[in-house]
Formats: sequence, structure tokens, C-alpha cells
Amino acid sequence: MNPIPRRDDLPSELFERSSWVCWTHEKQGSRLAKPPLDPKTGLKADVSNPATWSTFDAAVACAVAEGYGVGFVFTEDDNFVGIDIDNCREPDNGLIESWAREILDYFDTYVETSPSGTGLHLIVRGVLNPNFKHVTSINNGKIEIYDKNHYFTVSGHKLKDSPLTIAHDQAALDTLLERYMPPKVAVTALDTSDKLDLPQTTDEDLLAKARKASNGSKFTRLWNGDMSDYANDQHRADLALCELLAYWSWLNADQIDRLFRQSKLYRPKWERVDYRISTITDAIAMAEPGITKVLANRKELPQANQPGRKPRNRKPRKPREPRNRSKSKG
Repeated sequence: MNPIPRRDDLPSELFERSSWVCWTHEKQGSRLAKPPLDPKTGLKADVSNPATWSTFDAAVACAVAEGYGVGFVFTEDDNFVGIDIDNCREPDNGLIESWAREILDYFDTYVETSPSGTGLHLIVRGVLNPNFKHVTSINNGKIEIYDKNHYFTVSGHKLKDSPLTIAHDQAALDTLLERYMPPKVAVTALDTSDKLDLPQTTDEDLLAKARKASNGSKFTRLWNGDMSDYANDQHRADLALCELLAYWSWLNADQIDRLFRQSKLYRPKWERVDYRISTITDAIAMAEPGITKVLANRKELPQANQPGRKPRNRKPRKPREPRNRSKSKG
């Protein structure tokens, strides 16, 4: 049964925001995912679309009624940062790995155990340095740090001796990044959307457009993990999906990465920085000519030039012979 947090178990600052969702377990290929759900409808929530979130009380009511869990979305307009430490705790006896304990020692802030009991969630106030990666592996565990476009599953199982408040500690956050997180690989292509001031679109709108396009069936197959169009070659399928995401996201590398992780093509190899960066870079390079045409014409790209389709060379029609209306009916 998924844990349901109580108000008394959580920092009061979190209740001031309508950034709450539900979640449930969902089988995605070989892994068990926890997609966020809109408490108002029970449908998939979008971590970039506040219309699919709700209040804490509404999320709890939905979770109790449907057997879901409760989650909190981190956004650009709050200063909350979530630190997710995976596979660092024994759920039976509560023992915490020494490397994870070192991280806890940096912060005097709210800490809870993950719903599975094998991980820890910290919430602090601060700003993430964009020059560092925010995901890394350590020993047999993993550290992920988010400040927007992600959500935390919330258990309310506060770690003993941690405060029921959220600390503002920028120095500790910077130290954590510098010690544990690798610097970002400098790849100019990944900054294209910012440098060209390209339009932005929400995850929800992007997926809707991609599915409705003339090559939408191809996108849907890839999104659902079907690699049959690429002879079940995983890398070719990864690159093809990323190219489509690059096109519809206006070359937004962060959005490509975020959405790819939600697809059923996602697998542990994606966490390899070199593979992820090279795949996204190649996808952006493949999609960029089409986007360049959009910028030049300032109109939607014609269907024939969408990624994954070859332009059709139409032959001019021959003029039709006039019908002879003078024939008798015999």
C-alpha cells in the first residue's frame, strides 16, 4: 500500500502551493515507473503544466480513494530543491550507507524516506548551478537533484532527528554539486534553443502535436517502445525518437532528455552521460535543418519536411481531356 502523508508529517511551507499530484506504479517495459497523476481527473499529470496539479488536501483525498501515492512538483517559481538519494538505506533496520550519511551531514533540513524505504528525499531552498549535471551514480546508488519539471513521491516518513522545516542553504547545495556532480559536457548544440530564442512548448502540447502529425504513428510506436521500424536496433530507435522530440521541442535539449525518460525506450544506458549527450546532439543536428526553415519562413514546417519523412517529388498533372458530351445514347 502506498504511504499517505499527513499534514503533521510535512513542512508547512509545502501546503502553500498547489503543486501536488498523485502517483501510481506502472509497468513500462522491464521497469516499474511511477507516473504522476492529476488528482482532479486521475489522468496523467504533466510536471510542466500546473493545470494538472492540485492542493495537498485534494491529492490526499484522491490517493485515499484510489489507492495512489502523493507527490510534490518542483517549479521555476519556487525556490525548493529536491535531493533524491536512491538505494542507500536498508528498509528493515534503517541503516544508511556511509556515503549517503555524508550527504545528510551537509544539510539541516527536512529529510524523509522514500515510499520503498530504500532511499532518502531531502528538500532545501536554493538555486541549482546550471554548469553541473544533476544526476550521478555513486557506489550502488544514485543522486538526483531537481528544482523544476520534476516531482517527488512524498511519504511523510520523516527521518529521525531531521527538522520539520526546509532550510535555505546555498553553500551546502553548491558544495554537494562540486563534490559529487560531474560538470556538464560543453556541447554547443545543446544550447541551441536558448541561443536562437526559439519558441517553447509544454510537454503536454508537444506530445499531442507529435501524435497528431502525419508521422504520428511512427512517433507513437517509438514512444511505446516499439523498435520494429528499426530492426529492433535500440540505438537507431533512440536516435529516431530523439530526432522527433528535437523537432517538436524546437531543439530544446532539456525537454528531449526529460521526455525520453518518460518513454518506454528509456533504459539504464541512458544514464551514461556520453551516450545521452551524443544521442541528443545527433538528434538536434538532424532536426535543425527543418527548424531553420521554420525560422526562415516563420510558419509551420510542411508535413513533407517533418523528420522521418522524405519530401515527395510530385509530377505535374496532365491536363484532363474534355468530356465529349455530344455522344448519342444510341
